[in-house]
Amino acid sequence: MIINNNVDDILDDILKINSVLTTTISSYEGLVIKKIGVEVIHRKKLTVEIAKIAKSIREHLPKQLKHGITLSVYFDKFDLLIVFFENFIISVLCDRDVNMGFLKIKMRKIIPLIKSSL
Repeated sequence: MIINNNVDDILDDILKINSVLTTTISSYEGLVIKKIGVEVIHRKKLTVEIAKIAKSIREHLPKQLKHGITLSVYFDKFDLLIVFFENFIISVLCDRDVNMGFLKIKMRKIIPLIKSSL
């Protein structure tokens, strides 16, 4: 997968949102393609777990719904937003006080930019 410089700018834009800690683009096999932000938890382990979740979801959905899905996961200390694309996954790890509504709106606006940049 080829990543152009626009992706860095897009990920930086996500990272500027209050309480966003890290943003990762990864494969469905758990390979980290691009990462930006602070390392608050072991990012590779998180990426592998996200890939497991994504594979499970993809197995249970009709073919036409296997991408374009946004999933929010709430943990004790963190919130996680996962967006599934056809060939990759974007995950955004945040502190609990993140404005998740604003983050989701922002993600909807930049998803077309990410798709065209990868």
